[in-house]
Amino acid sequence: MTRILLFAFSLALAAQPVLFPIRVGRQSGFIDRTGRVVIPPRFDQAEEFQEDRAVVWIGSQAGYINTAGELVIPAIYTTAKAFTDGRALVSRDGKYSVIDRTGKTVAEIPYRVLGDYSDGLAVVQRARSGSIPAAYGYIDREGRVAIPPRFMPAGKFPGDGQGVAVGGLDRNWCYFDKRGQIVLRLPMDGHDRAPGFHDGLVVWKEGFFWGYRNAKGEWAIRPEFDDAHDFSNGVAQVEKDGKWMEIDTRGKPMPARTGPQPIRPPSEGLTLAVDGDRYGYLLPDGRPAFPFRKMDAAFDFTCGLARIQLDGKFGYLDKEGRLAISNEFFAATDFRGCLAMVQSREGWQYVNPKGQVVWKPEARF
Repeated sequence: MTRILLFAFSLALAAQPVLFPIRVGRQSGFIDRTGRVVIPPRFDQAEEFQEDRAVVWIGSQAGYINTAGELVIPAIYTTAKAFTDGRALVSRDGKYSVIDRTGKTVAEIPYRVLGDYSDGLAVVQRARSGSIPAAYGYIDREGRVAIPPRFMPAGKFPGDGQGVAVGGLDRNWCYFDKRGQIVLRLPMDGHDRAPGFHDGLVVWKEGFFWGYRNAKGEWAIRPEFDDAHDFSNGVAQVEKDGKWMEIDTRGKPMPARTGPQPIRPPSEGLTLAVDGDRYGYLLPDGRPAFPFRKMDAAFDFTCGLARIQLDGKFGYLDKEGRLAISNEFFAATDFRGCLAMVQSREGWQYVNPKGQVVWKPEARF
């Protein structure tokens, strides 16, 4: 039943209109995807909508509005995070709490909250008190302490499918799961930071050489490389005897790769790839969707267009490889809700997939 209710809740949110923040002078408001001003600029600051709520600032206090522009949660907070799964982290008078979409307090948090949720957990800090040192732990979305503070420092759970975060404890880098159970300890000596797991392996140095350990702490690939990079899609670049090569997760050398190489997961059926110093996109069968070209940078497809950087400026490609929106912008975002923010000599503005400006700051309301 809970899953059904959550699914219905997600569908209800998806049916809500997509609104986009704008700024005119010192005030912020929102437009719809046609460029029509739906919520006139009257807030000192406004963030994007998430789950039918947007954080807005009135002076130095933050609250939440709905898509009708109504202040449904009063602006009484010093800090306020976006809603995720019906919960948001806020602080007031130095105290932190979790609230629901009505503004009701779900839980008071006895620690300082650092950042927002990541993979369902948020980092918290227990302040130093007398002889008790500061330490870091984690809370869940209901504000419950999932992992009591004991690490110093501690990082976010990365959401990479491994379910493992890393923190410092007793001069070791400790990798632990969401129950706080340590699955791997590695000495901090010579390691100012702790790398994360990639493809189930973590790159680690012993003496002069680099290798890879698994989550049990065992050497999955013995340290024999002068340099080594993280794994990605089952392949890692390593240096040995002054030569770079690629290895698989067993440590076996890979044949030299030729032709286009994917560098991103598929987006709208096309996969961003590189071929030497050229960018392009691959069809599901691995064939190029159109000829690869030299560009400064290229990004995923959204709303049928891919943002690219060419000769220092940004534009957008269509799926035929045509420059659908010319590279004339100093900065640009990917399309979201089929609008993109771009910066020209006239300032920031919104354009649609046809390249038409639907809103710019000079508009009058």
